[in-house]
Amino acid sequence: MIGPDGGASASASSTQKSKDYKGLGAYLQHRYADRITLTFQQIEDLIGFPLPDAARSSAAWWDDAAGAPTPQSSSWRTALRTATVNLAARVVLFERA
Repeated sequence: MIGPDGGASASASSTQKSKDYKGLGAYLQHRYADRITLTFQQIEDLIGFPLPDAARSSAAWWDDAAGAPTPQSSSWRTALRTATVNLAARVVLFERA
């Protein structure tokens, strides 16, 4: 499988930790809207793999305020966005920071 950078796409979970959320970051960075709402399914389509269970059950997975940025939060922070999850609706609001 070819990855977004033109190289071979890695399927090992160890490589996902460092690069998997780049598709989300690129998408957010190239949108002009100040507020973008994406479903979990849309996010999975952008990143190319299922979100982990913690993303579906814990708002803390989407919040990096308590410590260092996580791989997933780096994707929206690079695009100068914040993320607010609605677990019941299975959507995330990304707002320009």
